[in-house]
Amino acid sequence: MITRDSIIINDKIEKVYAVARDIEKQHEYIPGYSPAKIIEKKEDGKIVIERVAELHGKVMKWKSIAEFEENKAIRFEQIEGKLKGMKIEWLFQSINEGTRVEIIHDFSLKIPALGWFAERYIARPKIDGLTRNVLVGMKNKIEGGK
Repeated sequence: MITRDSIIINDKIEKVYAVARDIEKQHEYIPGYSPAKIIEKKEDGKIVIERVAELHGKVMKWKSIAEFEENKAIRFEQIEGKLKGMKIEWLFQSINEGTRVEIIHDFSLKIPALGWFAERYIARPKIDGLTRNVLVGMKNKIEGGK
């Protein structure tokens, strides 16, 4: 299942991307997140991140690999956790009003027989809500800091 959401942030792409790329400070604008730990820096520029967050009343832990395309994209893939294999893209586009940020999640739940139901009616609303919180939090951090 693929989900997507976007927002316009009234600032230059370089500033928006710099805030988003600072993985260890994302907890400052993502509700429920604890500070991320970078546990490995790879030679190709990718990093392995360990995250902990309280989401929907539950403490969740996972690891992701992140890769960066300067001022264009940040891509994550969960390598440990309940949504192992989920791919996330944060895309950045310079526009007249500032910067358009789009977040795309691509995931599938491996639950026999009920997977499609759980994806559509349980996981998707939670992921959509989290995505909206990330985008609004990032917008407020950047625009509120002017």
